[in-house]
Amino acid sequence: MINLSIIRINIGYKLLDSQEWKSIDLLPESYFDLESDEIASLDSTPFYNHATEYLIEDLEIQKESILMTKLHLHDESTQNERFITESFWNYGRNRLIERQDIGDKPYSEIILEMLVSEVPEVWEVLRCDRLSGVLSPSYHAKIQEHDDGSQTEHHVSLAIKSESSSLSQVA
Repeated sequence: MINLSIIRINIGYKLLDSQEWKSIDLLPESYFDLESDEIASLDSTPFYNHATEYLIEDLEIQKESILMTKLHLHDESTQNERFITESFWNYGRNRLIERQDIGDKPYSEIILEMLVSEVPEVWEVLRCDRLSGVLSPSYHAKIQEHDDGSQTEHHVSLAIKSESSSLSQVA
């Protein structure tokens, strides 16, 4: 496949046992799951959802040893950029993700994924988008993993107050 795209992809990462940042460069064909006639763009589908998965697969780094990642995608033909940073704690099980798109369609979001229970395995996910310059929740749920691989998703209301509640005044 000949790819005419001019996308540069870099993953910076910091490991628990190191004070220094390291980085790798990836070709679009190694990062994106491209159709045979598809030209890579920032909106192409990646093989993996997280930079850590490329480090684990390509460099055989243990997930628990990754402290932070910085993914930078730069489309040199349009000058659009995407930055995705991730910080990890709780032995790599919890993560804070920030995404920023710079260029024609600016976009910003933060996602918090936390393991809140091991038995049963329950994850809490909070997604916040930047609206008018202010972070605002757009998704909040607790997701329970089941032994058969299925999941149950319990949405947390994003409402500021319930329709039936009233504000009480303090005298």
